[in-house]
Amino acid sequence: MVGESKNLSEGITPEELHKDRTMKLISFSIKKKTFSVGEALNETGMGFSEFVTTGQAIYTLDSNVSHEMDSSEVRNWNLKPDALFGYMGLIEFEHSVKSAQQAKNIAIWSIFISGILAVGSLGTSLYSIFFN
Repeated sequence: MVGESKNLSEGITPEELHKDRTMKLISFSIKKKTFSVGEALNETGMGFSEFVTTGQAIYTLDSNVSHEMDSSEVRNWNLKPDALFGYMGLIEFEHSVKSAQQAKNIAIWSIFISGILAVGSLGTSLYSIFFN
């Protein structure tokens, strides 16, 4: 990613990744294939120079990203496969975090319920030993 970025091992969250201006630009490009540079700048909060640098990295050559662009001209923007697959990786990461959270919650509830069942079983056994 262009700009400041953290390593995933440093505990970055999917929410932080979605706040990244490059990810915002890729998401915007997926949702809206035809737009002006001005629209992209408003949507992402990027400056023109940052857009050009990022655009050269994520758009195909036929998009012709350069400093001589008119920011109000509406163009068709084609993402490079690397940018698209990187964004899909973010979505997959997001889903894996949600799945891990669900699995953790299920495990906690399972342990809690098995503890209650164990105490109930112990109580039944003690009752049958002392009162029969």
